[in-house]
Amino acid sequence: MTSSNKQSVFWENAHKIYIVFSLAISPLLSFTKYQFGFPSLEYFDLSLMALILLIIGLVFFLISKKNIGIGKQPFYLRKWFLFLYSFITLCAFANFVFLIGGKYGPNNVSPQLKTRIVIMLPLGDVIKPAYQDGMRQMYGYAEFLNDYNTRYTEEFEFVPIDHSMNFDVAKQIIEREVNRGTKYFICTMSKVNEELSKHFEEILTRCKFSGQKPILILTVTSYPKVTLKQNLIYRFYIRSQEEGKCLADLATEKNINSATYIVVNDPYGKGAVEEFKKNWNGKFTEGIKVEFGSGVDDISDQIKKQLKTIPEKDRQAIFIAHYGNGIDNIIKALNRDKIKGIILATSTLSIPDWQQPIQSILKTYDWYTCIPDYKSIDKNQDDVIKNFTTHTLKRLVQTINLTKGNNETTFDENWKKAEVYINLKITWDTNGDAIIPMKAVHKTDFNEKK
Repeated sequence: MTSSNKQSVFWENAHKIYIVFSLAISPLLSFTKYQFGFPSLEYFDLSLMALILLIIGLVFFLISKKNIGIGKQPFYLRKWFLFLYSFITLCAFANFVFLIGGKYGPNNVSPQLKTRIVIMLPLGDVIKPAYQDGMRQMYGYAEFLNDYNTRYTEEFEFVPIDHSMNFDVAKQIIEREVNRGTKYFICTMSKVNEELSKHFEEILTRCKFSGQKPILILTVTSYPKVTLKQNLIYRFYIRSQEEGKCLADLATEKNINSATYIVVNDPYGKGAVEEFKKNWNGKFTEGIKVEFGSGVDDISDQIKKQLKTIPEKDRQAIFIAHYGNGIDNIIKALNRDKIKGIILATSTLSIPDWQQPIQSILKTYDWYTCIPDYKSIDKNQDDVIKNFTTHTLKRLVQTINLTKGNNETTFDENWKKAEVYINLKITWDTNGDAIIPMKAVHKTDFNEKK
């Protein structure tokens, strides 16, 4: 074989290989991004790659045509294939022009440049008690946006999603969002966060992401046994540990000798009553755990079966923990069944909007609740759920800004030193859990605020 023939065969085989490579590489990479969601690989980059490869292919075509004999030209050196190849090149070029306009146009900001924060909260069922909490959380989110306006919305993308008070729904949201590149999550409510915090690290093992592990922040979550881990899972909210101790200490101070309870039958209610019992020295009689969506009639039926059988001297006080209008339903049921006693309620009862529907009943009871022990009085501190949603967002955003581009500090260090005005002296537990100071308040404190 002459050197001319060898050169001809070389160029013929080289062109075959290159054509297969150039036509296959872009669709293959596009499929890879679609399937696995690599955040560092953009469709813009793929279009540019396709354009470069196809232009090189045309150059290859001209070199091959020159080096292969006229009578031996294969199909890929004939005119019809040239037209087809040129058409593909022009399509790639058009796609590239379209994408470059979207990427660098004057009125466009690439979503990849924004830090995405997913906020999971209960918004689905307007009848159930947690919906009331969810709306207060949305008020807190709105207040955060109002305070910071475009300063944060240009750098961050905030995405509220309904988790329906269901761990499986929350898990699916995490998996979907992590696979698309989301690094930061805020999730509310003990009922969901007990399991989510326990399984969060395991969920991440089934996801594909690059760089740092995603961060989960828990708020509006008082349950004492959530799982926390440095640089992975944090909680920023009132804890049942402080609520339970605060109300138990108050009962001791007021010489209350006996108590029972009515709490929601989930991690929040169980955790709250456990912490109260742990700090209580008086007689404690087993009470009632009501189901999450129980109405006044259902709670009243349980009161007749359980609480009415307890002598009054053994239920001098009634400890209560529930969400939203659930606490209203408990107090309405107590009033209907003429059960008297000093009410010791968790911070849910401190929110004025939830006192309003049962105001006439509350006047007939002696009752206490607990609130964060603020350094000074501020009328905007009445709603702990709204306020802590706002504070949590502010702390997370500031932590991200402190951590961004700074390899010398960790998320954990910056989370604790973030300077967010909250009017509270916050300390930190050994596992990184925020300890919010609490104080007990009498019903008359709320009358003074009006």
